[in-house]
Amino acid sequence: MVLMKGTSLDLLGEEFPEGAVKRLRFAEIAALLHAVERDVFDLYVFRSYAHHAWDFLAKAARKEAKVTLFEQQSA
Repeated sequence: MVLMKGTSLDLLGEEFPEGAVKRLRFAEIAALLHAVERDVFDLYVFRSYAHHAWDFLAKAARKEAKVTLFEQQSA
């Protein structure tokens, strides 16, 4: 699951049922995740981090994606 590449939260387990809402760190940024239905989630981030979150999701969704956190960031 793509979202699980950005967080340590187990989204497939019973600890995050339908309707649950949780604040978490996603791809190194603060986020809020809402389990709308089984396998359907809404991810909320601050507008200033939207581009970063979208880029992370786009890269993580590729089949060959290698997710690296805590890497050197360009200035």
